[in-house]
Amino acid sequence: MERAVEEWLASWRNFVDQFSGLVVPSNSNSRNLATYNLTSTVQQLPAMQAAQRTISARHDYFELAALEQEETSWYPRLLDSVRFYVYCQEVLTGAKVYGVRERIRQWNEADKQTSLAEVHAILRASEHVLPVQMHLPTYLSQEGTLKTAVIGVEGVDFTNQEHLLPLLVSLVELSETRADYFLLVPVVNRKAGRGLRCNKEVFRWLKALNEGEEAATPADWQLPQPKAATPANVQPLLGIEAQVMVEPEENERLIGTLQALWKLLEYRRRLADASSSERAWLSQVETVTRLRVETDLRWLQPRVNAENYTSLTQCVTRCLNHDSSVEEEQLVTLLESLLNTAPTQATEI
Repeated sequence: MERAVEEWLASWRNFVDQFSGLVVPSNSNSRNLATYNLTSTVQQLPAMQAAQRTISARHDYFELAALEQEETSWYPRLLDSVRFYVYCQEVLTGAKVYGVRERIRQWNEADKQTSLAEVHAILRASEHVLPVQMHLPTYLSQEGTLKTAVIGVEGVDFTNQEHLLPLLVSLVELSETRADYFLLVPVVNRKAGRGLRCNKEVFRWLKALNEGEEAATPADWQLPQPKAATPANVQPLLGIEAQVMVEPEENERLIGTLQALWKLLEYRRRLADASSSERAWLSQVETVTRLRVETDLRWLQPRVNAENYTSLTQCVTRCLNHDSSVEEEQLVTLLESLLNTAPTQATEI
């Protein structure tokens, strides 16, 4: 419970510390970093409020309902305002804006609808090329500043690569949309099963090949990765339920550990020329990642074989000690190796 509160506070403090970077950016990352942390603040708000309710129930000191209502209203409004401010600074440079509150509402709604319409048009076009039925997302999911379009597909066998390739080729124009990732899930009888999570770079690459252009093959970590449907990630698909798969906890811990390391490598790469405030934020991320990963390693040690544990700890040590030779591809390869030698597999409920 306390962890949810601490994580929310960390994101909020980071935004406050980086607020000056919105107004007077020291580099191209400054505005993005401040927006990222405010986005995390809003996304972590429900978990923080739930944890705070549980903690306060022990003492009955405060009535939190009114405060939560204010928080739920004002933090998203602040995020909308910051995003609109960045848009004005980068797109409407020097232009005066009147009726700001209504303008922000209109811009935010138009931005969401435009992003969705781009995806919907491409999915409808695919239905005219292939014998498939597309289930369209009602909104784009967001984690930090990254957007994911969840797409339900009827009429394609996801276990057959010969069926998957035509599907992916029919969707290459998704590379031109505002989404960063695409979760494609097979749908049978309104149940979504295990699908694929695709990076935008995959569609960019396929589009170039389809047009006869030379293109560099995406890195291993950018290639489509298997992804199980869950009740949470299929929420954008109206009327579709997840065919729930239970992953062994060892697998979840392995995936979580290596994902945390991957995010850390990404932050270091993007903030290579960071300002002092950004370096301070990165230092906090490194501390949080170290604590999380060390906790996972202690849990995993008696549950995975010695060879796998040694490989994992060596990779963790290199990442946490700033070994620059560690790359994202190595993390993906290690994860695949560890999961392939796991003693148990996912089971269907």
